[in-house]
Amino acid sequence: MRSLTTTQLNALSAEALSAVDVSKATTAQIAGLTTTAISQLSDIQVGTFTASQIANLTTNQIGTLTSSEIQAFTTTQANALTAAQLGGLTTTAANLFSSDQIGAFSTTQLRGLTTTQLNALSTGALDAVDVSKATTTQIAGLTTTAVSQLSETQVGAFSTAQIANLSTDQIGVLTSTEVQAFTTTQVGALTATQLGGLTTTAVGRLSSDQIGALSTVQLQSLTTTELNALSLDSLDAVDVSKATATQIAGLTTTAISQLTDAQVGGFTTDQIANLTTDQIGALTSTEVQAFTTTQANALTGTQLGGLTTTELGLFSTDQIGAFSTTQAQGLTTDQLNAGQRRSA
Repeated sequence: MRSLTTTQLNALSAEALSAVDVSKATTAQIAGLTTTAISQLSDIQVGTFTASQIANLTTNQIGTLTSSEIQAFTTTQANALTAAQLGGLTTTAANLFSSDQIGAFSTTQLRGLTTTQLNALSTGALDAVDVSKATTTQIAGLTTTAVSQLSETQVGAFSTAQIANLSTDQIGVLTSTEVQAFTTTQVGALTATQLGGLTTTAVGRLSSDQIGALSTVQLQSLTTTELNALSLDSLDAVDVSKATATQIAGLTTTAISQLTDAQVGGFTTDQIANLTTDQIGALTSTEVQAFTTTQANALTGTQLGGLTTTELGLFSTDQIGAFSTTQAQGLTTDQLNAGQRRSA
């Protein structure tokens, strides 16, 4: 058998070729078979290929095998395929493998697949991919359709590097269940650019615990549009001490009114100094009167002078009495007269 040349083997009739005991052939003889000859081999013959013979098949030869023949490969046979062989397959040929075979690919084999091949996999085959073995480039190259077809288990297995390289569109197609299943470490991997580029719907998929755990850099990347669109629970979880004065100044009066006493009490002097009169008016008397002397002194004369008499009435007499000269001089006569009437 081994004395036959590849020319002789390729010249055999289909009947004669089907009688060849391929297990006795050399790797060179099998590698030298034409795609026509390979396609004429029986399932049994293909099933007896040795690991060495498989490792030397060309991508064209593999492409002529039927799905039945490839899916009949044992784990040993499938593992004999090289990254170069797999990466050179057409998308049609790549789909010849069963989901079990794809799930059993080694890290090296899986990383041999191109993003084109991965995106062309059937839903069943894609669901079998062990994403922990994939490169960040492979995951980043998945289409939104492919990402949306990944299971919750697969998304949950994303490494921090893979998460940090997801596009905002990819993150946007994840379900709230998948996003909220992210660990603190995974959420911490999201970059400021990613968070700032998300739609309000996508940001809304983060749980209140995840919002509360955002780092200063992450929180400051959120736009005022994103912050204003947060649910009540998520907004209540925001650590306002990490927010910029601009972010707080951009909150609507509705959002301001939904902040807790503890959050308002955590306002920095910069944040307070940038509040609008409408925002101050949306605070409760309990929140305003809980301002420390430092916080109350951060209010500008312009802010105080722009308050309605009702809004100014949110301050305690002690706070008003402690206003600085500049602050007091910012008050209007109407405000002062209203204050006298209240004191009378």
